[in-house]
Amino acid sequence: MTTYASTFIPGLGEVVTTALKQSLEEYKPQLLLDGLVVYRSTSSMEEVQALRFCNNSFVCLMSFDGLGQNPAARMSRALLADGQLSRRLAPFLPRKKSSYRFVASHANQFVSIPQRTRTSLERLLAGNQRLRPNHSNPDAELWLLSRREGFGFVGLRITQHTAYEKTLAQGELRPELCHLLCLIAEPSAADLVLDPFCGSGAIPLERVRAFPYRTMLTGDIDAKLVKGLRAKTRQLSRKIVIGRWDALDLHTFAPDSVDKIITDPPWGFYRKPHADLGQFHRRMLQEFLRVLRPNGLLVLLVGQPELFETCMRDFAGALRVVKRYDVLVSGKKASIFKIEKPA
Repeated sequence: MTTYASTFIPGLGEVVTTALKQSLEEYKPQLLLDGLVVYRSTSSMEEVQALRFCNNSFVCLMSFDGLGQNPAARMSRALLADGQLSRRLAPFLPRKKSSYRFVASHANQFVSIPQRTRTSLERLLAGNQRLRPNHSNPDAELWLLSRREGFGFVGLRITQHTAYEKTLAQGELRPELCHLLCLIAEPSAADLVLDPFCGSGAIPLERVRAFPYRTMLTGDIDAKLVKGLRAKTRQLSRKIVIGRWDALDLHTFAPDSVDKIITDPPWGFYRKPHADLGQFHRRMLQEFLRVLRPNGLLVLLVGQPELFETCMRDFAGALRVVKRYDVLVSGKKASIFKIEKPA
């Protein structure tokens, strides 16, 4: 078995560990911290790389506990004393020649590695003919990652995600978060799924790419966004129905017609004059209640959870909060609500 570590969106450890158990062979959890899980599995490195709900994944080469102050220095000294980094790394390297660099991170912040220490660490790999150092644009990264809780590990990063700040539109959700939203909604091949605030289409596109469904319906009030999503979906092999509508007036949908609603409604004041966010939430929930079938699920990402909970009181008995997950999205506090319409 191989030991892996994966980072994820803080607040969603329960969802992530359940998904790991379902996705990997002989999954054996070793440690769960907020935003980090360490586990053993017989699954291949490629299978771990393919996990869509993790931010990054690593092969753990050495692990540490009780690190205290200056954890990167302590891990570096342990690596140098061990002297076996090349041997530990060898089974996970590609056959072709590769470049690498060392990266240090503490409490989700990059920290510098003194040049003298970096040179000493690179000497550990000097005899490996397949590796050469490259500090600017390497093929692989060896991380010295530590947490405030005192845990740390040396790992080979096995994921290479796109620079989202260059590829995602303003306000567009990252694919990992969309995947987790879909997981929370308990995906089924029988689902008629609705995202009435599609924006750039991140949620419906992830549902179409990664999960079964019967029908995927999505749309927005903004004609430009609708047009853009239609262009994005032209090459998809699976069908997605895209419309233009006001999510506060889904009159084209019959009552009790939708199995799952997964959406990211506006976080601030709505565009219409004199309509505050509380009023907006109440009108939205009233319409969702109408179109959602009995025992249907509603999964929402909201930016003002206390205000949203206040609005939910108006629907006591009609809608029931199954779970609330407090998360960070682009550094901002938010919450995911899983809500059921009881039969």
